[in-house]
Amino acid sequence: MLQDPPVSVGLRRLRVYSEFELAMSTGKTIFLVYLLVELLGRRQKVAVQYPTIQGYAIFTDTVAFYPVTDVTPLKSGDRVWALSDSSEKNQSLPRIFYHNLNYTLPIQATSPKKDRWHDWSKQACADRKPRVCDNLSPFKLDLTG
Repeated sequence: MLQDPPVSVGLRRLRVYSEFELAMSTGKTIFLVYLLVELLGRRQKVAVQYPTIQGYAIFTDTVAFYPVTDVTPLKSGDRVWALSDSSEKNQSLPRIFYHNLNYTLPIQATSPKKDRWHDWSKQACADRKPRVCDNLSPFKLDLTG
């Protein structure tokens, strides 16, 4: 598969993959990237878990990285979208994703396997009903208009 050159993003270097490679997956990552761009465009605070490091980033006017256990970026009353991509590399969620569920809006993109999100809901949402669909039917996302 052909790959575009790496794109520099802050302290990390990410690879930009061709549309063909993205189309071959379930679309979890591209959905989270789309959601991140939309939320940042609306000036929302967003936390993103990275699959390759044990930490997360908070995007506001700047970007800051934190270890998995750190919840200090949240102040009382802060609303933060928490985006996570379920994978074998993400063994545990950052505490900020479930530390204060009154202010955190967790979004986890999972594979169609029920056990994938079910394990996460047991870890993060044991005291309340999860806000995830059992099996979301496929839909088309129109990005043209």
